[in-house]
Amino acid sequence: MSFKKDECALDAEGNGARIHTLEYDIADAPMLRHAMSIAVATAMIGGGGQSQARLRYYQRKFAELCPPGYQHLRREEDLSEIAIAMNDASDWSIEHKKRSWSDEGEAIIRVGHQTWSVWNITTAHLEQLASCIDTISPLGCRRMDPPSSEQQQR
Repeated sequence: MSFKKDECALDAEGNGARIHTLEYDIADAPMLRHAMSIAVATAMIGGGGQSQARLRYYQRKFAELCPPGYQHLRREEDLSEIAIAMNDASDWSIEHKKRSWSDEGEAIIRVGHQTWSVWNITTAHLEQLASCIDTISPLGCRRMDPPSSEQQQR
């Protein structure tokens, strides 16, 4: 995804008092990137000019901060919701219910008693998503793989 079209980067050389650092949770980066997308569109509709270019710059910066694999979730907010749920859970899992006629299937993500689903995901993309969730997982919440269908039949 390229966001460099008509960007207006920050002038860090000038008045440094205007430049601030923002603390954020990496799990919130996709949600913040999406918020910048909405802001860019809003500025475009309102004839934002330079503010639209500045928002494109922030949109790209937040996109660069997103953990790889987040794009396989249904909504940008899901990764943030998963991370928040992990604060109160001891384990999480991801299960792939693969369709017999395709490499695609549904992914079910469980954190404590909460679930999220991804309707159409390939095995390769499932590994990217699992790695993304591993990235945001706190030390007290470990991955517990569900039993495979072969193990369940025994």
